[in-house]
Amino acid sequence: MDLSITVNGQVTTVTIENVSIVNSYLQSENKGVLINNLIENGFAVSKCLRPMITTCGCCDQINELTESMQIFNTGGNSSKNGQIGEIFASELFSKRNPDIEYIDTSKIPKSGDAIIRSSTIDRILIDYKNYDTSIPSDEVIKLKRDMETQNINYGILISYRSKISKRNYIDYEIMGDKLIVFVAAYGMDILSLEMAIQYIQRLHECNVLSISQQVSELVVKGVMKEITDIYEKIYELSCELSQNINTMKEYQDKMNKMFYGMIGNEQKLLTSMNLLVDKAKQTINDIHKESITNVHSFTELNEIIERIVDKEKDKLYAKRILNITNDLRINGYHSETDNCVHFGDIGKLQITKSKLTMIFYNKLDTDGKCYWNPTYESIKNDNFHIQLSEDSNKWLIIESRFSQN
Repeated sequence: MDLSITVNGQVTTVTIENVSIVNSYLQSENKGVLINNLIENGFAVSKCLRPMITTCGCCDQINELTESMQIFNTGGNSSKNGQIGEIFASELFSKRNPDIEYIDTSKIPKSGDAIIRSSTIDRILIDYKNYDTSIPSDEVIKLKRDMETQNINYGILISYRSKISKRNYIDYEIMGDKLIVFVAAYGMDILSLEMAIQYIQRLHECNVLSISQQVSELVVKGVMKEITDIYEKIYELSCELSQNINTMKEYQDKMNKMFYGMIGNEQKLLTSMNLLVDKAKQTINDIHKESITNVHSFTELNEIIERIVDKEKDKLYAKRILNITNDLRINGYHSETDNCVHFGDIGKLQITKSKLTMIFYNKLDTDGKCYWNPTYESIKNDNFHIQLSEDSNKWLIIESRFSQN
């Protein structure tokens, strides 16, 4: 798929080969919106990318995997966490949760990283953490203060890589009139946010039920405990599902590499076969001889040389051969079969893009011996090959061989 972008009259065209992107584009009803979202989301991610240099002992190399994952190595920085929130608030999140409004608040002081609105709960304040170590209790207190500042009673604290101090992997706590849900060490997955939202909505429903129907606090706590147990099991199943998905992706990558390797081997074999076929053709061309009855005039041969020879020096060499044969009244004929100028049973001028070679057919001398000059000539297929150049010794040999016939 080719994508063209025009800015101030300047057009840039790129080829998109990612199969998933192409399929999404073909299936999308509003293709313009899809392309715009892809560019905006990609730009948001790219703002966090920064290559990391790792020393290998002999040189510094950029770790491509580290570079790709750098966006998630925020160290808990609120600004970068907010940019991660932008990913969760992307088109995918909106499509999966059309009844939820996501507001990025990462750049607003004492407002967490995001605030969401749903039909069940008016406002929920969200805080993202991405620490290597356990999230300290101070961060929970900070979240509560932000909730008080914004007058919000519901909050979610999500830790991508580490546990939250004194809490289970999925947990909740009621602090005064504030209800906070915790989800920890689940990984960088949109499901963690969706699960936390559903969990806090169920807990909220329990609280509303207790107020409207005067249900005892003991019963409410029992129901909330049961809901927590359910979501802990959901958490475990989700983790197992993520692991299975990752395993499938790993196997898919291995299979892709295997197929790519097989395709690569096939291409190598095909190349080797074509090289052998080409070598066979070249060998046939080397021994190909045209009938002595086929003749081109001197003028025709000069025109052919002008047309098929590129380099000026090579044209001079070829015309020098024509002048020698013309003086000796030796007829020539250019054959398209092997792109050579044939001179009867004497030899032929072989023309390629890189060089000109005069090939003389091997004939025994009157004394029954074969003479050749190894300094300037080579033997191939029992014929004598001389690569044309300015060397005067070569031309003496060429003139001599033509004269002997």
